[in-house]
Amino acid sequence: MNDPVEVLEVKQVIISRRKSNPPQIEIYATGLVSGEGWAKGFLEPALYGVADPVISPSDGIQDYRFLAYPPEPAAGKSVSNAADPLYLVDACTIIPMKDVPPWFKGVRVHAVKNTVERTFGQKKPEKGMVFLKGALKQGVECPLLVTDDGEVYSLSGQVALPPEGTIVYIEGEIIDYSYCMAGIPLRIISIRTEKLTLSTL
Repeated sequence: MNDPVEVLEVKQVIISRRKSNPPQIEIYATGLVSGEGWAKGFLEPALYGVADPVISPSDGIQDYRFLAYPPEPAAGKSVSNAADPLYLVDACTIIPMKDVPPWFKGVRVHAVKNTVERTFGQKKPEKGMVFLKGALKQGVECPLLVTDDGEVYSLSGQVALPPEGTIVYIEGEIIDYSYCMAGIPLRIISIRTEKLTLSTL
């Protein structure tokens, strides 16, 4: 197997507190790779903080490199090529709350082309694209998404939804108006009930 390398670009990062016993923090990220056949990604912590609690970052943000294992190249072909289609790959890290240092405020995930930072309690954008995790709930007028931090989104879009109570991952667009009278209006672009494995764009 080839050595892991940084993915090309971080697309989304979700940081949430899992209501488990014992409680945990989940860091979930999706990113772009060039060509198919990559193994599942993973998040490598910087050598401080979570990896070495004696040393802490001054801003309270834990850095991670988003890595994935590239496929073995075919004869006469490089591992990646600028003409290759882009694919999505994901990574997830679970940290027990007992192991979370007191300075921990959020994460910063690095790729070749960009860096994405997320913090607890970070204000969601008022408009534009978002990537959310939460539980489905049936509202009075329309279905709702309730995120781990308690925010409520009213859902619209021509997408079949799983049963109420299902934990889902939604890519959507915050819109100006909805006939629903509860939550932040969100038009669903894609929805899934499992974490990403690997899919083409």
